Amino acid sequence: MAKPDTRDWSFAKAALYELESRSQTKKKKKQHHRREYYWVQVRFLSGKIANYQLPKDLQEPLDQHRANHRDNWQSLLLGALINVPTSRYRDGQAKIRPAEIKAILILPVRAHDPRWITRSQFVKPDYSWGEWLLNRVSMHREGNFLTHDFDSANQQRIKTILSQYRQQRVKQTRQRFFHHLLLTMGVLLVAGLLIWL
Repeated sequence: MAKPDTRDWSFAKAALYELESRSQTKKKKKQHHRREYYWVQVRFLSGKIANYQLPKDLQEPLDQHRANHRDNWQSLLLGALINVPTSRYRDGQAKIRPAEIKAILILPVRAHDPRWITRSQFVKPDYSWGEWLLNRVSMHREGNFLTHDFDSANQQRIKTILSQYRQQRVKQTRQRFFHHLLLTMGVLLVAGLLIWL
């Protein structure tokens, strides 16, 4: 059976197709080791920067996305919020926090400690500049997605950070707007004075 053309598929649809096709294959293929691994540089709300490897279930779909979207493949993840562990795992649990992806790195190194591997949940807040300016962003959809399958402590932590992230983005958008407004008014005032003189 020929493999379908996945170039126009969403990242999520392509990833699900890949998982389904693997589960349907009964032959066990000899696993080859990857030579390159995708890492992301994230920024926490506090401003701290850290590097994390993306998990195995995102590595191959990202290869395919990169092959199909050579010019803008990074746009899928840049600016997205992704869940990352911020403590060591104990009994399969770690403290989880969302952080914003600022860069994507391709490195010949893989993380051996699960503390330095992101979780699979990521979401890109897709709101217009005006929605941020007018504080019309609830981030309810992002919260539901990022808190899925976590214990109550992690769910509460993620929701709190998303609320702070929303407030920070609204504040930054308003500051940029008023900065541009003041610059425009200053230029118009100077131009008006020059014409008047």
